[in-house]
Amino acid sequence: MSPYATPGQPQSPMNKVTEDENEQIHREIASLSSRGKQRIILGASHVIQADQPDAVVQVVLDVLAQIK
Repeated sequence: MSPYATPGQPQSPMNKVTEDENEQIHREIASLSSRGKQRIILGASHVIQADQPDAVVQVVLDVLAQIK
């Protein structure tokens, strides 16, 4: 499900264009690092730490495990 979509409603063409552009920008940012990754966390808004705190903790733990 698109993080920009209205639940229960079809995705609008403008919404799809916005989503595609944002995804491309995020892929480009992730590619700046040899370890960069793009993760899509369903149910998270711009306040991911409040919406999906367990996902944030897991990603931080994953990064820490890589530098050990």
